[in-house]
Formats: sequence, structure tokens, C-alpha cells
Amino acid sequence: SLLMGIIPARGYIQENFYASVGNIVDASKSGIQTEIARGWEVSLALARNPFLVDWLLGDERNAATGRKVLSMAVEYASRAGFSSSFIANRSTGSFYSGDKLINTLSDSNADDSWFFDVLDSDAELSLNLDYNEQLQTTSLWFNTQVRSGREAIGVAGIALSLDKVVSD
Repeated sequence: SLLMGIIPARGYIQENFYASVGNIVDASKSGIQTEIARGWEVSLALARNPFLVDWLLGDERNAATGRKVLSMAVEYASRAGFSSSFIANRSTGSFYSGDKLINTLSDSNADDSWFFDVLDSDAELSLNLDYNEQLQTTSLWFNTQVRSGREAIGVAGIALSLDKVVSD
């Protein structure tokens, strides 16, 4: 009698599972697409901010504007799903992560080639998938040109934690 109860129950579970898999995959895909759209919009909002443009054009000399711009970058990075934000200036080579000056980018350093590739690109926004061994995290970086007119004067963006997106 146990076997007679298990067989129909197993068939029912399998039938419902297979019918639900498509919905589960569609919901996951929709969630990932939503997070990518959020990253895209936040990165564009950061890079197109007029205060950021002014600060980079002034070679980061205006401390009051700098505090506002960097606090905005920190606020963006603190939003759900994001793990980091950055700003890099073409003229000074300064690279800020959040509100901290991390280093100076150089075209002679192969690790900094991503920055110069983004600056020279025809696309305003590019994506970079990166695995950080130290943190053991995978992030999708939204690298957006900061423009003054048609000229790319820097790069700014946000990192979306793919580990968090996938686990959600």
C-alpha cells in the first residue's frame, strides 16, 4: 500500500516540477535583467552628473564639490545589489573607489588598460565581468564615460554583485 501511494505522489510532484521549471527560469531571468537595468541606470546617472563633470574638469581641486560627488558615489554603492562605485579622471589619472583615492592610473600599467580602453571606445557604457580572487566575488562592472561635450574626460561606474543576484 505504501508503494501504491508513493508512485502517484512521485508522478504528481514530477509533473508539477517540470511544469514550474519554465516559470522559475523566467522569473530568474527577469530578476537578472532588472538588476542589470538598475546598474545601467545608476552608472549613467553617476557619469552624467554635472557636478562630477565640473569636478573632473577642474582636476579635482574643488574640495566642496569633491565631497558631494564622492558621497553620491558612496550612496549609489550602498544600494541593494551593488558592491562598489568608482570614478577615474583622465587628466590626473586619479582612481577613486567610493570616497577613497585608491591609486593613479597609467597607460604604462597593463592592469589599467581597461580604463584607457573605455575612454577610447565609441560606446558610452561598457560592461566588464570580473572575478576578485581576494574577495572571492564576481561583479559586473558598468564602466561609463564621463563626457564634456563629445570628449571623454573620465570614467565612472558601479559594480553589481553577481553572486548576490544569482543567490537571490
